[in-house]
Amino acid sequence: MHTRTIHRAAVAVGAATLLAITGCNETGEPEPESADALNAEQAIYPEPGGESSDADDAPRPVINAPEVEPCPYQDELAAQAPDDPDEFLDEMDSLISEAIELGCEPDIHGSITFEEPVYVYDDGSTLDELISVRHAMSVDDMCDEGYISEEDCENELP
Repeated sequence: MHTRTIHRAAVAVGAATLLAITGCNETGEPEPESADALNAEQAIYPEPGGESSDADDAPRPVINAPEVEPCPYQDELAAQAPDDPDEFLDEMDSLISEAIELGCEPDIHGSITFEEPVYVYDDGSTLDELISVRHAMSVDDMCDEGYISEEDCENELP
């Protein structure tokens, strides 16, 4: 009898915890958000035209980077790619280096886009690009290449 009471209490506590986590009341209906929660959310995402810092108000520079052609060497890279998705991620740097050696060009963000998927996952999703933070251009690099106007480059950019 004592064990049954303990089990019932554990089930009740578990159910109450689940309801609290999901934001539901004891009938399973969603709890209405409190005014404090809504105010906190609005503080995180201020309304346009509201209070903001000078950096937020500063105009963003126009970046005139050339379009990069998709890389045609996906078959060569796919042949070197491991079959295991976790191993594939571990080999990403070497695949990016190989793509650049073959003549693929990263865009200003360090992204190399391919004409066809390089990798197809078990769920059917595909990997069509490789991204390398090391190959992304800095603001100074974009200024040096002329992708950002001299006027914008003279201003302090974020």
